Amino acid sequence: MRKNFIIKKVIFLTLLFCGLSSQAFAEMENIEYGRVSELLNRPNVYVYSLDFETREDIVKEVEKTGDFRVVGRPEDAQFFIHYGTSLQEIGHYYTYNLFWRDRHSIKKSVGEMYVYSHGDRVGKGRRIRVYFGRSFDPKQQYTKAPIIGIPIALKHPAAQRARDFMKKVRKAKKDLQTSHAKK
Repeated sequence: MRKNFIIKKVIFLTLLFCGLSSQAFAEMENIEYGRVSELLNRPNVYVYSLDFETREDIVKEVEKTGDFRVVGRPEDAQFFIHYGTSLQEIGHYYTYNLFWRDRHSIKKSVGEMYVYSHGDRVGKGRRIRVYFGRSFDPKQQYTKAPIIGIPIALKHPAAQRARDFMKKVRKAKKDLQTSHAKK
């Protein structure tokens, strides 16, 4: 009797794992990766953020160089910059009652910025082609000076990630120019 229960449990867990891994694999099939240099001939970008101030910070950084033009409608865009936050579990704790114990998650807000476009068609939908992505602590407003340890105010983390993206764009542009010069 006990042996049958263990066998059934192993079969159930195996089927559950196979089902979850095939679902995760199916989701991975809908993502492809590209290079930032592919965006150089795509001037129109749509910037999405939940709050307007963050969006404006990203727009300022993107429009500084004049390489891209921020459009107001997603239909007019050739690629997208998406800024948002999600919760990430960093630990857990237990509370005990007279009859049971409860497990509670400790979660931390994590900022995410992705640059993507629509990729190849797959079935009825399209893949997402990701060019750039960063996760970070959205509350990171200060850093310490390297020598004296005094807190220094930083720009909003979303603006910093947009600046990182634009550095990659400038590097890709420079690499493209040097490769054309060699030919």
